[in-house]
Amino acid sequence: MAGPGRQRVTALALAALGLLALVGAQFMPWVAVRTADTLDRLFGEDPEQAARGYRLVDLSEAAIPLLVGWVVLFGAFAAAWVKPDWRRMLLRLVCVADVVIVFLTFDLGRHAVDASGARASDNPAADIQSGALLALLGALLVTVALGTLMAPGRARPENETSQPPAAPPGHDPRSMSPSPQPTTVSQARASQSPVATGWSARPEWVPWWRRRGPVTALVLGVITAVAVAGGTAWFALNRPPAPRDHPSDLREFLVDAPVGSAPNPDVIGTDGRLSISQATQLIDAAEPGDIISLLGMRRAVTEGWTEGNGTSVTVTLIQFGSNDEASGFLETYCRRARTKRISESATTTGPQGSQSFVDPARDDKGRVQVDAIAQRQDVVLLITEAQPGSVDVARVHALVQDQYDRL
Repeated sequence: MAGPGRQRVTALALAALGLLALVGAQFMPWVAVRTADTLDRLFGEDPEQAARGYRLVDLSEAAIPLLVGWVVLFGAFAAAWVKPDWRRMLLRLVCVADVVIVFLTFDLGRHAVDASGARASDNPAADIQSGALLALLGALLVTVALGTLMAPGRARPENETSQPPAAPPGHDPRSMSPSPQPTTVSQARASQSPVATGWSARPEWVPWWRRRGPVTALVLGVITAVAVAGGTAWFALNRPPAPRDHPSDLREFLVDAPVGSAPNPDVIGTDGRLSISQATQLIDAAEPGDIISLLGMRRAVTEGWTEGNGTSVTVTLIQFGSNDEASGFLETYCRRARTKRISESATTTGPQGSQSFVDPARDDKGRVQVDAIAQRQDVVLLITEAQPGSVDVARVHALVQDQYDRL
C-alpha cells in the first residue's frame, strides 16, 4: 500500500509550507492605521503618507495569543503524526483554534489604533495588510495538512487469476481430459449463461469520512466558514455606534446657566440659533478649509452668560449630517487652533476628542480666553470662557463634561 506513504509526505509538505508562511509573515506589515483621509485630501496631502504600518512584533501584547494558537496547531499536527487514533479529536481542536486565530487576527486593528496614539477625533481606521493574510494562509495549510493525515490510503486490488494446476513432469495432460459426453439442451443453455471469474472491478466501498477528497473539502469548508464568521463578528464589534436621535431644537440640550449669572448680550445668534454664516463668524473661519468643514452642518445653537466675577462663558452646539463630518470639523478646528494661533493645547480626559486651548494674550478687560471642543457622535460642542485673573482650565473641563453628558 503506497497511499499512506504519499499522504504523510503530502501532509509534511503542507505543514512545512504553513510554517514558511508564518515565518515570512513576521517580516511583513500586518495592520495599517490611517487617520483623517478626507482632511488630507482637502489640504492637498497624499493620504498614503498618513498611513502607518505595524508588524506583529510591534503589537507585542496582541502577538502572544497568536503565538500560542500557532503552537497549538503545530503541536496537534505532531501529535497526529505519531498517534493516528487521536487525529479525529485533534482535527476538532484545530478547527476551534482556527476560530480563535481568525478572531485575534482581525482584532489586531484595535490594538494598532491604540498603539498609534491617534485620537478619536482623528477618525482612525485600521486595514488588515498582507502579513496577516499570509499568516491566515499558513494556519489554513497546517489545518489541511492535519486533514490529509486523516484521509485513508487506497489499496491496489491484487489481480487474482484462476490458473489450472501445473502438471507433474512426464505426465501427458491429454490423459487427464475427460471423455466427451453427450450434451443435453439444458446443459447447452447453462453453458451460455455468463459466469463471473476473477476479481471484481468494483472498488471496495469506503465511508465518506474516510476518503481524502470529502475530508479535505470538509476542512476547507470549515475554515472558510470560520473566516467569514470571524470577519463578520469583528466588523460587528467594531461597527460605530448609531447616532443618537437629537430633536430639531438643540437648545433643549444646552447646559443651564449658573444661578446668579446674567445673559451675555454679545453672543452671536438669533434666538439662540446660528446660521452657517453666524457659525463661521463664531469660530473665526477665514481659510477655505474652515468654511468647507461647516458645509455639513445641519443646525447649531448657542447660549452665553456672564458670572459675577467677570467670567464670560459661551456654549455652542453644532450638529452635522454624520459622525464623520463632525470629526472632520473637530480636526479642522483643532488644527487651525494649533497652527494659526499662538496657544497652548491640552487633551482633556473623558469626552470624545476633547481638547482645550489657552490664548496667553489678554483682552482689553484683562481676561484670558480658554477654548474647549469635544464631540458626541454627530454633535460638536464648543465652549469659550474669558477668565479674569489666573487661568482655571479645570473649570472649563468640568463644563465640557457636563455639556457632554447632556447630549
